[in-house]
Amino acid sequence: MLDLLLRHYRGAFDRIYLYSRSATLDRGWDPLRKYVEEVQHVNQDDEPTFFDEFDPKILQQQMDLQMRVAEYAKKAKHKEIPQVLWIFDDLVDDERIMHSNHNLIATLAIRSPHFGGNLWVSTQKFRALANIIRVNLTGLFIWPALSNRLERKAIIEEISGRYSPEQVEEMLQHVSQRPFGFLFVDVKPKDPERMFQDSLVQYLRPSD
Repeated sequence: MLDLLLRHYRGAFDRIYLYSRSATLDRGWDPLRKYVEEVQHVNQDDEPTFFDEFDPKILQQQMDLQMRVAEYAKKAKHKEIPQVLWIFDDLVDDERIMHSNHNLIATLAIRSPHFGGNLWVSTQKFRALANIIRVNLTGLFIWPALSNRLERKAIIEEISGRYSPEQVEEMLQHVSQRPFGFLFVDVKPKDPERMFQDSLVQYLRPSD
């Protein structure tokens, strides 16, 4: 995920909010913390953006702020709305967050594109995500190291559509040859031929 944020999507977001049980403790997040503080100039003491616990009141405040920013940008006729990214990392076991079709996360999944919001959910239990989140996904990053057979099967079935599970599995095997490789899936592509990418480096077309 860090490579996605700091290389592929570098500069794409004006604010990055991270919700993870290890957000403030895990040194693995230090590169992102450094980017947020030194590049985005966000002081964590003045404006915290890393959270070890999910607090719906804080999330609501962030959403309200972003909606005001978006409304101002529209009224001022700015060409683009400042973009905000909310990351929920491996919190699928918390029923308040990922299991409900009627909470703030569900609202983000449905409405965030209208006010410059973006939602990333990191999980090893895809089947546990609320249906409203899965239905509103626009993209999937799938790392082929996923070892749980049922989870792997569920993801493949979710995205196979016009392609067979065997074709999707073949692409997962292909991207696994690249160090840290992953399969990116544009869930709602304008061009079906550009649905799959190998690590955001090249497009893949399932073999016949």
